[in-house]
Amino acid sequence: MKDLKRALRRHQWNVKFKKRIKNWFCSRWVNDPTEIDIALKGEGYLFLRTTGNPCNCYMCSGYNKYVREQKQYIKKEIDDNIINY
Repeated sequence: MKDLKRALRRHQWNVKFKKRIKNWFCSRWVNDPTEIDIALKGEGYLFLRTTGNPCNCYMCSGYNKYVREQKQYIKKEIDDNIINY
């Protein structure tokens, strides 16, 4: 039986790409079928093919992006707790 790993990877990549296009166009402009077709054909919006998360706004990257505690302080607290035990 043929190994279908490559076909599965291609299918998964296409599914992610289509979701990325849908999220990109729905969150910014009214659904314009011509622009979506251009993106699917590869004539424009090429960054959507290779970028996992093309937008870095607070809605796409996490609501606590600007208010979360810095990682260095979290690590220091963990280290202090380990030393105390």
